[in-house]
Amino acid sequence: MAKKKIRITEERIDPQTGEIISVKQFLIVDKNKDKDFIKVYKACTKKVLTDLQAHESIKLKMLWWFMDRLHERPFGEPQIYVSTKELAVQLNCSEIAIKKARTFLLKEGYIIRYTEPSSGKMSRNYYILNPDYVFKGNIIEKDK
Repeated sequence: MAKKKIRITEERIDPQTGEIISVKQFLIVDKNKDKDFIKVYKACTKKVLTDLQAHESIKLKMLWWFMDRLHERPFGEPQIYVSTKELAVQLNCSEIAIKKARTFLLKEGYIIRYTEPSSGKMSRNYYILNPDYVFKGNIIEKDK
């Protein structure tokens, strides 16, 4: 399989001096045309959607909520537990609105009910974000 070299430049804060420094590195990974992707920062996406006046949607608020929870999760543990009641409180809306939004996100494939690997059963109130849309990790982890 063909290889590709990916140059990554990140800005980080030097813990000793407090200065912002650029860190450059290269990754050599297998080239797979079906798995190419770009990284779009959440702040950019939120700005676009706000500019387009889509920010009031419960569906969108719920999707951001799931993304925020994924960000808080340790690597390799993508499952997020949340009840309808808890989401209604967190998003400040009715349980009926939560059920409709959750049904939409499930139907459109943004979130997926988590399935226990050992038993193959779907776990109640456990979800994961669709890894084809959102994942936590780096390009090497994504290709695994």
